[in-house]
Amino acid sequence: MKRHVTLHDGIVGRFEPGNHSRQAQRGLSASPVGPPGRGVASGSIGLIALTLSLATGPAWGGTLFWTDPGNARIQKARSDGSNIRELTPDRGDPMAVSVDPQTGMIYWVEYLSPTQYVFRRADNAFSVVEDLFGTSIPPNGIAFAFTQSQYYFISNSIERADLTGGNPQPAVTPEPGEVIAGIALDELNGKIYWTDTGLKRIRRANLDGSGAETVISRSPTQKRLGVIALDLAANRVYWAEHLNDSTILRANTDGTSIQTLLYRQWDDSLPALALDSAAGVMYWFDGSSYRGEHDLGRANLDGTAMVQVRYIWDISGYPSIAIDVSPGKVLWTGTRREGLPQLARVNSDGSEATTLWETMRLRAWRIAADVNRQRLYFADLDRIATAGFDGSDVTIIFNQISGTVYDLAVHSFTGDLYVLQSTPGSCTNGYSEYLVVRATPDDATYWPIVWDACGAKSLALDELTGTLYWSEAPNHRVERVKLDGSSRQTFVDLGSETPVGIAIDPVARRLYWIGGSAIRRRALDGGVIQNVVTIPSSPYGAPESLSVDGEQGRLFISTSAGHILQVDTDGSNLIPLVQDPSIAATDVVFVPSYVDSPRNRYISFEPQLGPAVAYQVSMSASETFPQSVGVLGWVGAPEANGVSAIVPAPVFRAWTEDVIDIGDCRVVPASVYELRATQDGVTFDPPTTVATAGKPAGKFWGDTVGAFTGFEWSPPNGEVNVNDFLAAARTFQAAPGAPHRTWVDVHDQTPNGVVNLTDVFLLIKAFQGDPYPFADPAECP
Repeated sequence: MKRHVTLHDGIVGRFEPGNHSRQAQRGLSASPVGPPGRGVASGSIGLIALTLSLATGPAWGGTLFWTDPGNARIQKARSDGSNIRELTPDRGDPMAVSVDPQTGMIYWVEYLSPTQYVFRRADNAFSVVEDLFGTSIPPNGIAFAFTQSQYYFISNSIERADLTGGNPQPAVTPEPGEVIAGIALDELNGKIYWTDTGLKRIRRANLDGSGAETVISRSPTQKRLGVIALDLAANRVYWAEHLNDSTILRANTDGTSIQTLLYRQWDDSLPALALDSAAGVMYWFDGSSYRGEHDLGRANLDGTAMVQVRYIWDISGYPSIAIDVSPGKVLWTGTRREGLPQLARVNSDGSEATTLWETMRLRAWRIAADVNRQRLYFADLDRIATAGFDGSDVTIIFNQISGTVYDLAVHSFTGDLYVLQSTPGSCTNGYSEYLVVRATPDDATYWPIVWDACGAKSLALDELTGTLYWSEAPNHRVERVKLDGSSRQTFVDLGSETPVGIAIDPVARRLYWIGGSAIRRRALDGGVIQNVVTIPSSPYGAPESLSVDGEQGRLFISTSAGHILQVDTDGSNLIPLVQDPSIAATDVVFVPSYVDSPRNRYISFEPQLGPAVAYQVSMSASETFPQSVGVLGWVGAPEANGVSAIVPAPVFRAWTEDVIDIGDCRVVPASVYELRATQDGVTFDPPTTVATAGKPAGKFWGDTVGAFTGFEWSPPNGEVNVNDFLAAARTFQAAPGAPHRTWVDVHDQTPNGVVNLTDVFLLIKAFQGDPYPFADPAECP
């Protein structure tokens, strides 16, 4: 994807886990560093090196984003694979709801990821919601014991812990062949009941696990045993059995008088069952994979008077039911038609259904990035959502699209979104038909460009020529069309090869695609097909998607075995960056980071993620203010405007920000700075060298950009001209193609983190020849 800045220079340092620091990857470095197989210009720390670096020093920054729909998350990392973070763009899936009958407090658990769960509670009016604790242990089959402030859960065995998350301990250890499927608590008599679907039994024990005994033995050929519930007033146990259909049964708690109450012919599972003993009724969710729909059902405790309370459609995820202490109320968790996991409440007659807690748990499938607006776009089946690069501000912009979304591309200049989606039709060759549409997120308009993209798999956008490419796997070709839908043609016919993921190199003007285990390419203006690299199936698996860093000549590839790989565009230097078998990355996107762009009155760095450290700031060289060289202070925590000041005392914190921008009156153009990390304020890591842009003389403090070409600004070019204040005006107006604020925020003595007309007027004065208007850093307050 094209970006708004050209990054053939840069001035940012990076700190890495385990080593706290790394020397700046520029000509300012004391020793050259860089990825294997590439040369890096080196030079001494000084103003000659500074001037040269603005023309020749390569940059290695950027961010990788990839989708992991199996774990309902997007992940990000630096382009070297370090500092992996999980973006959870919303709260999790509610599960295991229960109500404390004494207090009326509602308790539930939310699934965030396979290793992240959070216990929450709210008052009955849902006016106060609070987190209790988080856990990495999958709490399946949860039952709450409110009188002893504990919860029980299934983890092969039955375990228990306090409602504060503390004091975990085993309660029941299964016998050989025993598979625990459901649990229920009898706190009055101090008993726990469970279904054993392995040996087809219902068992019970004391709450501490002692005195285990079999209550009911079913035939070894019996259906699977599932959920279980207790009617303590009548001393009865209820449970579900299912295979291709489902049955609800009951018996006395001593195992006598087994009765079949309900037979559900088309329901192949009953994921939830709850009893309202006071009202004499039971509630359940059916689980029909045949009908593709689910009901909240109700019947008397003897199985008579069965009715449908609520038609909710596709209750999935982690459905559960609880009886509210309010008369005639039922709580449930599940995922409704729009795909939004929710915690809801309804009257026993199905009226007044109320959503108490709803999330946008999005299982991202495909992803695109808008560098100018710092926004991600991602698809979840028939929905498209957007979020910030940090995973914040999640918004569904298109809901219930008539078809499954297979890929996305975003135009970083116009902000238009291009969507590849399935349609109900089919092509003449029998393959599924796909539609390519253009969408504008701001006003949610959505209109077709291509109607018959047969068996299409992937999109790629060439912003320079306004051309959209897509791969047609069954037709063994790549097609292209102008963004207005005109001039459609076959870009390359691949014979028997099946193209999957495609990506464009906007710098070298090539299209790359995945064909089996191979990565191939062809120039956008035609020519021969070139083989780039073949990905070894062992240990990497099959390549799934790819993205191009055209500036640095790198490909990033996701694979079926949980790898994110980097390889040079000539096929050399294959490097595994990320290896996680739990990842099933369906898409990967490289996003160039603005932190590699030149600064005028800011210094920026990517902090170490992990333990608390403090960063000391020194000025090591300055053309205009050499008398200010020396230790300046410490990096402060980011303020409300997102900018850090230089403060007199060390600030020890776990830095979670992607980038720290330091804007202070001590930060001046044409100077070299050093940052040193420390965990104790006494011992320091080797320094990371960072520099501020600007020709070291007179009015050139106002040199913030070069020329605007295509969709991006080139770096400062050694002169102050009309482009410098036009760039500030673009940023002030939030116009497409505007440089980042830290390029052009020059006002006032301490840069204020915003760009306004004062910055524009100040740069006009620089253009007119005014000298640097602010005080010597040594004289800063």
